[in-house]
Amino acid sequence: MMTFTERLNQALSEAEGVKQIDLARACGVSTASVSAWFSGGTRSLRGANLTRAAALLRVNPLWLAEGRGPKRPDATAVEHALTPPLTPRQEAFLGLLDGLTESQQEEEFQRLQAQKQQNDEMLTELLKRKAG
Repeated sequence: MMTFTERLNQALSEAEGVKQIDLARACGVSTASVSAWFSGGTRSLRGANLTRAAALLRVNPLWLAEGRGPKRPDATAVEHALTPPLTPRQEAFLGLLDGLTESQQEEEFQRLQAQKQQNDEMLTELLKRKAG
């Protein structure tokens, strides 16, 4: 049976264009931590990091961690794992939005979009002033 490090190396070699630095970014860890995963310094990944790494490498988290189950997950599981969870504030915002009619939702969307554009323009102007 393959070790965790062997499975991780195999998955990375089969994942087109994915590098160790991509794993670090996806998992929110240092490149030194990722290097330890590949050198056997850490026996396995756990929790959210395991899920994110497996999703990026397009492998089943259980296969990656323990060598059990199918190697490849279904596409829905990969998409779900790559989608960051909503913050409590985002969930509350969506709850408020759901309480509006479609026309009210559209009005709010347009208002927020205009506000974001205005904020972006002000930030650009402030950065120009600071540089100049």
